[in-house]
Amino acid sequence: MANQPVHGVTSPWGSALVAWLNIAHNADGTLKTPLSAQSSPFSIVPLGGSLDNVDFQFRSDVAGTAQFRVNSRTANTPGQLVGGIAVARNASANTVVGIGWQTGDDGTWDLDMGTAAALGGYSLNLSNKNVSGTLQISAGAGIKLGIGTGEWDAGAVTEYFSIGSGGSAGRIRFNLPGPHAIGTTPLTGFGLYLSGNIPQGAGAGAGLHIDSTINPAVGADGYGLSINPTLVEAASGTHAVMAGVRVAAFTLTTAGGGVTTDAASLYVAGAPSGATNNAALLVAAGSTRFGIAAPSTPACPVSITASPDTNAGSLSINSTTDNFLTFTQSGSGHKGAIGFASGSGTLVLKTGGGITGGTTVLSLFSGGGLNIGSPTGGDPGAGKINIAGAQGYQVNGTPIAAVTLKSGTGAGDYTTASASYVDVDGTNLAFTVTIPNGFKLLINAACSIKHSTLAATIGLSLFDGATVIEEVIEAAVAGDREHMGLTWAITGDGASHTVKLQWKTSAATATMNNASSTLKPAMTFLMVPSA
Repeated sequence: MANQPVHGVTSPWGSALVAWLNIAHNADGTLKTPLSAQSSPFSIVPLGGSLDNVDFQFRSDVAGTAQFRVNSRTANTPGQLVGGIAVARNASANTVVGIGWQTGDDGTWDLDMGTAAALGGYSLNLSNKNVSGTLQISAGAGIKLGIGTGEWDAGAVTEYFSIGSGGSAGRIRFNLPGPHAIGTTPLTGFGLYLSGNIPQGAGAGAGLHIDSTINPAVGADGYGLSINPTLVEAASGTHAVMAGVRVAAFTLTTAGGGVTTDAASLYVAGAPSGATNNAALLVAAGSTRFGIAAPSTPACPVSITASPDTNAGSLSINSTTDNFLTFTQSGSGHKGAIGFASGSGTLVLKTGGGITGGTTVLSLFSGGGLNIGSPTGGDPGAGKINIAGAQGYQVNGTPIAAVTLKSGTGAGDYTTASASYVDVDGTNLAFTVTIPNGFKLLINAACSIKHSTLAATIGLSLFDGATVIEEVIEAAVAGDREHMGLTWAITGDGASHTVKLQWKTSAATATMNNASSTLKPAMTFLMVPSA
């Protein structure tokens, strides 16, 4: 009997129920669905509404029994639900929510849930509902999980949340900025807080491990980790530090007898390879400071401020090569290096190349000697300096001649009839030199003279802008030769001095011996440091 009320009862909650049966029977006595696509084999409509305000309700007080069961043995068209439940929003609508098994799922436990395209086509859409247990999506387009004010707690399962299968891609988006936490309670001020005791594995352990394959766009940079925050200062007060990355001094403990060889707050395992220039650490711009003290002004590219242990030093370089510190001026080709000479303990400073090339500027020997340039003789010994070149010492760019000799030409005697001082030889018996502060110039002059007239006088002087010292003799015998000599010292003042040998006579003609290379006047100059 179709569409006829066959039985009416009064429910325990006071609502009368009327049931319509629209059924047919299979050969084995089970109910058979009519051919009409919009009809159902069994419908119950409440007359006055139930106590729980639902259209259809099963209740059972027997533990372990099922309130409702659907069992189908007939396969539908592939892709359609088999043996499931369909829920529609009105009598004329197609299925809005379907729960059942897809055709072809025989022998599996894959339960399929779907909604109509009008509702977004979600495989599973839970709005403002609590979800507990384990939720796993192993294939398909993925999952959209909307969580309101509650939290999803996966409990103590091994795999909490898995998106995608194998090499398929998936995305997770959290619209709330946080705070979020993994392994602990969210902490105000932290966007993501990682904590908890990570169990020991088969190899290295890490709180966060990134092993992604990054594919930058053409011409773009690539980073394994990019940190680019915006830090906002408070309305008042002074912030001690603002930093894009802070690496704290971690705590190192032992679980028993373990020993750590090297520990570092920041560890760089090595430089990459494959690029034109490869570096383990690259600071592209700005000053780099080691130590908390403020850098020098103007700021140096590398500023080191430290309170090292005794004998440790502020900077320690341990290199496997002789050439352990190099300098290159960008764009000029200028180079320099500091290192140990190969196979020795000699510390060398060179320009124009590395330790194995270039020009040696300074050598510090392990025995305490010092070489300037590349002089012959090697190590001069402890406390000694070996200088390359005859005029190795200079003050303010002026070579300091330790001893200088000036002498006559030896090409014939010098004569004068001048009654006032004149140069003996302004070219060969003169010396121009800058006498630095802290130095003195010692001058000695010697010559042999004679006079043509008895009792005439001959004067001999040293000239430095003016006469500084002189000697006068009287001819006792006409034509006899006599020795004359002068000594003087000039205190350095950083200025240039021209020292000349001059002479004069009171009458007639005076003669100075200049007959040969060994019989001629001479002047010696000695430049030495002196208080």
